[in-house]
Amino acid sequence: MNFYETWSAARKNNVTDFEFFKSFLDKEANSVQPLVSGSQDEVIFIVKMLLNIPMDEFIENLCKCDLCHVEAGNIIQFSNFNRALFDVPALLFTQGKALDFDEIGKMTIGSKSTGARIKYGENHSKLAYEMGFVEMFRDGKIFVYLTQFGNVAVSLSENDRYNFALKMLIRNSFIRNIIKLGKKDCVFYSEMVGNLLSESTMIRRKNNVRYVIEAILDESKFKYIKNNIFW
Repeated sequence: MNFYETWSAARKNNVTDFEFFKSFLDKEANSVQPLVSGSQDEVIFIVKMLLNIPMDEFIENLCKCDLCHVEAGNIIQFSNFNRALFDVPALLFTQGKALDFDEIGKMTIGSKSTGARIKYGENHSKLAYEMGFVEMFRDGKIFVYLTQFGNVAVSLSENDRYNFALKMLIRNSFIRNIIKLGKKDCVFYSEMVGNLLSESTMIRRKNNVRYVIEAILDESKFKYIKNNIFW
């Protein structure tokens, strides 16, 4: 049995499953590999299983984990959430091959400058990566390709894809830390990023981080945590 089949069996037998949540949240290889390169049947099983676990349980278990190490690259940045949620996977699925950041930017925002296209493609590809839809590799430049989950995700309903993406995004180390700290006490975004980002970048990414965190919390009984986060 793979990681998720074992996790599902543990839940059915009422076995405490904190260690499974921890492995998932920590992006350990045994939790990532089936979504990247498992069979279609395996991925469909995983999607159904995780969609049936309430967001409350993910938040409760992440709050039992230690705070994460965070680097600047862990702080998400995007222009349009739905570009990563819908457009990037659909584009890669339709093209049937890996694309670089410039190609993704050109096909999503059109004939802007090369620099703008590359940055747009990069930001939304990286968000799609956080959602589990894509992986990336370098061959001179960076290329983006669909994971097996990404291939399955294009057939999911919009609601299921959104809910699953949020459960993948909760693995992000910076998002985890804010939620964990906010559950206990007040937390200040500016203090958490002050040593990681320039002031202009900190301001630019603030609304992106806030959007994702509030979307996650709105799917749970922990909406009150929003009142403890000062942006």
